[in-house]
Amino acid sequence: MYNSILNVLLPVLCFLSCFFFVLFCFVLFICFCSVSYCIHEVVPVLLTRCQLYCHYSI
Repeated sequence: MYNSILNVLLPVLCFLSCFFFVLFCFVLFICFCSVSYCIHEVVPVLLTRCQLYCHYSI
């Protein structure tokens, strides 16, 4: 029971922590580039890396 909860929570927590990291980066990037560039270029790449990282690290 505990293991199955952990198996569900770990990827979710991993992705959430990564997602908040992306948001943090997004806020930083607004200072350095246009908002549209951030949304279309930076965020998708970071999100994809989060998904890959979380998928392979767990």
